[in-house]
Parts: sequence; structure tokens; C-alpha cells
Amino acid sequence: MSSTHRSSSPPNTPSSDTPQPDLRVGMTKEAKRERRREAHESTLASLGRNLGHFYQMYGSSKAALLQVFEVEDLESDPLERRLGSSNFDPQLATLLKWMLSSCPSLSPMLEDAASDPDPSAALSKLARPIDQGWGEARNTDTAALKSAVAANFNLEPGADEFGDWTPRLIVTGKDNWGLNHPQLSVLMTPVQDPPLTDEDIAKLRQPGCLVPHDKWYPWMWKGRTVDPSDPECGFLRGDLLTKAWRVIYFGSALVPMRHRINAAKEMGFSRTTTHSIAYIATLMRFVLSNERRIDFGFDSLGFYRELLRFLRHPDQTEFTSNLLLWWDE
Repeated sequence: MSSTHRSSSPPNTPSSDTPQPDLRVGMTKEAKRERRREAHESTLASLGRNLGHFYQMYGSSKAALLQVFEVEDLESDPLERRLGSSNFDPQLATLLKWMLSSCPSLSPMLEDAASDPDPSAALSKLARPIDQGWGEARNTDTAALKSAVAANFNLEPGADEFGDWTPRLIVTGKDNWGLNHPQLSVLMTPVQDPPLTDEDIAKLRQPGCLVPHDKWYPWMWKGRTVDPSDPECGFLRGDLLTKAWRVIYFGSALVPMRHRINAAKEMGFSRTTTHSIAYIATLMRFVLSNERRIDFGFDSLGFYRELLRFLRHPDQTEFTSNLLLWWDE
């Protein structure tokens, strides 16, 4: 896509094993926590952030690490053999293998935990910064996307058919976002048949009213509109979704930053994945809403899983293959 954009300073991102400062954090709670961490804790937190970006949005590293202790004779059983044991949960074993391959220093840390007088407690200490980093990825990414959306991704006025937000979106609050904003209200009204009435939408604005997690929204479609006769046409090709994806993975909606591309390649992220699309879509659903916290109220985990279920369903193989090819063009 060729568009004019206002100059900006794109954010940085952490590397895979050696921790680097994440400029998107600023002086938030996450940044202060990072400054207090020891070197090995920063490495583990960086692993957690990469888990969120490149593997899956939610999870428990402790559940994966605990698989190591399911073998009775821990010291005599090599780690690689233990990972192939039939006693392991397949999904957790795969997660642990990904963690070990992405963070080489994790393996000796696991060995030290295994020889600790209280191995379970030692393992919990390893898991804590990983899980914190996992949550930090969601928090810092939503903050980055909120700023990017409010600034209309630094596009010049008239750069695309959609124009800027009127009234302007306020970064310091969420009161005028979501269904409370005239433009976002249209984009955040759940798609269903028959369409919601004005009365239905008014009910959604009431405090405490939550939209089910298995609903999609017009902004997820190309052109920000849905063809009722062919709802799969343009689905997950929306401009807001693709711009947000580039901001998080490449540092800019329009001009990818080389260091961000290199960092992604280091994690084996050379092509778009179903996880990355579902991850960004889940973040954007929260960002465009007037909700205060991503992990409270609306079922973000359910929304993420529902998208993955759709994209990975055998009946959707052709749709998903074509979608991923389109994203990588």
C-alpha cells in the first residue's frame, strides 16, 4: 500500500534471548518492574513477551515447565528424552520445546531448578517473570495501538478513503471510544443476521452489558463493510487490522523498521501466522472499544480462541491458505 504519512519515531521491541529496553513501555508499571529485575529475570520476561507476540496470546509457562518434573528419575533422564515422553501433555510439551529453542539460557536454568532442594518452588520462580512478560506484551502492545489508532497511524489527511477520526480520539481516556464514538460505533457494532437495531445498540452502551466473544465486527473486513451474501469475502483483510499488525511486528504501519524485521526473523517469524492475525485482532477489538482493561470484562481469551478455531478448522483450509498468502503479498 502506498500512502503518505507523518513522520514519527516508531517503538522498539525486545530481542529473543538478550533483553533490550522496550520503548513502548515508557515509565509504566511494566517499565519499573523491568528496571528492578536481575539479568536472568529480564531474559525470562523477554521470553514471555516473545511468547505473546509469536506463539500464543495467553497461557501459563509454569504449566509447561512443570512437565519436566513429571518424570520420577529426573537427573538420569535427559531433557530431550523427557520431552518425548508419553506422560507429557502434547500442547504443553510443544510449548516447552518452543520456549527452549527461543531462549537457549532457559535449559541450564531448568537444570538448576531440578537440582534445587525445593524444585517446585524454584520452577515457580522461573515461571513468574515469564508470565509477567507474557502479560506485559498485551499491555504494551495495546498502548502502542491505542496511540497509533488515535493518530490515524500518522496518515496525512485524505491519504485514504476513510479519513481521520471526528471527533478526535483521546489517548488519555476511553470515554469517547467504541460505541460512544460516531465512527467507531458503526465499526464496533457486532455483525449478525438480522442486524442489530438501534434499540439493541443502545442496550450495548449500558454499563455492564457485554458482547459475546464469538461475534465479529465490521472493521475486520476489507472496506470496513460486510457483504451479507458472502460474509467470508474480505474477512480479516481490514485496513485497521493490517495497519495494526505492521505497527506491532514491524514498528510502523507504512514503513517497516529493519531492526523489527530482523527481530521477528530471529524468532522464526518470516511469514504471517494464524496466531499473529488472531492476536492483533484481539488487541484491536479491545483498543477500539471503550473498555479500560483488556483482561477484564469482555472475554478476550474466548475471542482469540474463537478466531483460531475458525482459521484452523479443516473446513476453512482453503480460506486460511488464501488469507495467509494475501497477508504475505
